[in-house]
Amino acid sequence: MLTKYFFMKKALELISQGFIFKKVYGILLRILAVLVGLGGAVLWIFGWKEIFSFYDYLNTTSIILGGIIVELLMVILIYCLVHTLWIRAHDIEALPETGYSIVPIVSTSFKLAGELLACIWVFSGVGGGIFLWFTGVDLARILGNAFFAVPNLGSYGFLGGLASIFIGVLLAFTNLMVAYFFAEITVVLVDIANNTKVDNAHLKSVAATKDSD
Repeated sequence: MLTKYFFMKKALELISQGFIFKKVYGILLRILAVLVGLGGAVLWIFGWKEIFSFYDYLNTTSIILGGIIVELLMVILIYCLVHTLWIRAHDIEALPETGYSIVPIVSTSFKLAGELLACIWVFSGVGGGIFLWFTGVDLARILGNAFFAVPNLGSYGFLGGLASIFIGVLLAFTNLMVAYFFAEITVVLVDIANNTKVDNAHLKSVAATKDSD
């Protein structure tokens, strides 16, 4: 009679099915998407403030022109980050049951991390290069010396802008390759584990058949 008041067995059974992990993780990614959108809006406003402060200091319209392009690219970046998080949240919630609860989530998370970093590096490289061409000023100064800003190439003029774009795209592609590599390695390890189980089951079946003979 008292067993109906004990719920942990049922709770552990639900957790072991993986549904809870996928659902909660999907919700967390959607919350993160909203936070990224809000944080991006704040940075976007901060970017305008920095651009106009540079305009007051240098008194050149090229700062405004370059700043407009960078701010437009930042809007695209924020959209890419938010939508990517939203898509991957749906993908994780829709993962099929494979007998493993966490591995598919981890594999998708590796891809997600690479995709987010790739978006950031492309923005940093392309935006930095264009801003450098217009103003001769490093984009990192506008972004507050952000970690993801391509290193200062302002002293190299037009070639510095090209280098900034190339470095940004290269880092983006490298991040994608590394992230997808780890995602695929995770899946390969699962396949190896599944094949090992099948082989062991087959060997036990053959051994049992021989013993019966």
